[in-house]
Amino acid sequence: MAGAGYRERFHTMLDGLREHPRIEVRYTSLADPATEADLQAAATACGGSLPPDLARFYAEMDGCYLEWAHTLNPDGPSGDRDTGTISIQPIGEVFLQGPARGFLDADPRFRHVLPFDIFVPESCGALMRAPDGSVPDETYLHILGEGSLRTGYGFAAYLDRAFAARGCWSWVSSLCAENQDDDEVAGFRHTLETLFPDVDLSMFRPGPA
Repeated sequence: MAGAGYRERFHTMLDGLREHPRIEVRYTSLADPATEADLQAAATACGGSLPPDLARFYAEMDGCYLEWAHTLNPDGPSGDRDTGTISIQPIGEVFLQGPARGFLDADPRFRHVLPFDIFVPESCGALMRAPDGSVPDETYLHILGEGSLRTGYGFAAYLDRAFAARGCWSWVSSLCAENQDDDEVAGFRHTLETLFPDVDLSMFRPGPA
């Protein structure tokens, strides 16, 4: 959908999932746009400015949530691996005070981590605060308590892939060079190709950054 906004793209993705015969949409929500005050407060917390694509997203919606399960398994969904989740957090929870902050701030190794897509409790898509307080347009897979892996993509490219994958289990792992031989990543690519044969699987490789 070239030229479509994030809100329109979310609705188009959701409509396709609801029409899919092998998918049950469990829960979805779409927030109103972030307020100008929230955008400015986040920008101030980032050293004065937000990455432009991130600001554009939050000007359309202050977060979104999608949860679904597929029935490729003849006995029905058998666990997390049969699900998909996108959980983009409100801008204030990313840059000011979110649910993961207490855990992250307690460990000096992770105080710079800014979770924005908490798709499971133990892992998330994240930005990183630089030593000067700015936030570069680079995304990571962060495993809470362990560390972060570079995806090679900025915020807009991350969302392009989140929407294309519909949040399918392990999609973010597929962007990390360290995970290319992982069985879960192979399983993700097989599930995605089976459920959505029109998806370009070449999107789900480590990025160039």
